[in-house]
This record gives sequence, C-alpha cells and structure tokens, in this order.
Amino acid sequence: MSVTLLGENRVAGTVDLMLLYVAAKKLGLNRNLPDNVAANLDPNGNHVFTTVLLDHRAHPARNLPRHHRMSVIVKLRGTMKPFCAFLDVTAESWEKLYTRGEVREMMVEGEPLKLEPRLLEEVSA
Repeated sequence: MSVTLLGENRVAGTVDLMLLYVAAKKLGLNRNLPDNVAANLDPNGNHVFTTVLLDHRAHPARNLPRHHRMSVIVKLRGTMKPFCAFLDVTAESWEKLYTRGEVREMMVEGEPLKLEPRLLEEVSA
C-alpha cells in the first residue's frame, strides 16, 4: 500500500471524473461537484486533484469506505477559465488516478493530452 501525502496531485480525464462524481453521490459522501458543473465538463478535459484531507471520516457510524477530500480544478466546456470545487474520493479510486509523473511522460508538445479512463472496471464490478 502506498502512502498519500497531503498536497499530492493526481489527474483524471472527464470519464473518470464523472465516475468519481457518481460514486460520491451514490455513497452519500459530504463533498461533490455541483450538478450544473458536472453537466458542463469538457468531454475532452483533464482535471487536477490535490489532497486536502486524508482518511476523512466525518461519520464513522455510516461505515463509509476510506476516502479523501480533494480540491479539484475542472475544465469546463467552452471556456479556459478553471472551476474549483471539492470532491470526496475513495482511497481505492485515488490510487488509480494518473500521477504528475505519468502525465508528464505522456505529454507531447503541441498535442492535446487524452487520458484513458482508469476507473471503468470499478463500475462493472
């Protein structure tokens, strides 16, 4: 098991961000994207997550999975202006998101970065 440090960044494409949004709503986690923001995500966008709270368990009696609170900068459709929000993400999903190093290795100058979804198997499970 790896250790997540406060302030660590990860990156997700829009498909993975939508899966995180749906999972947070389904689990009843405290922080989620506003519905109008989720509806206006750039379908080809990349979104940057930064840890804010690790192992956040505000309601231990609810038996929620281990999860972290994230600050997320999202790319919205039709604008270059970023939108910042908070989103609670399960620890298991967090570990599957792209690291900065992985993103850096995939970047090609002058070409848009297309991140393949990494969380689809969680939905089918």
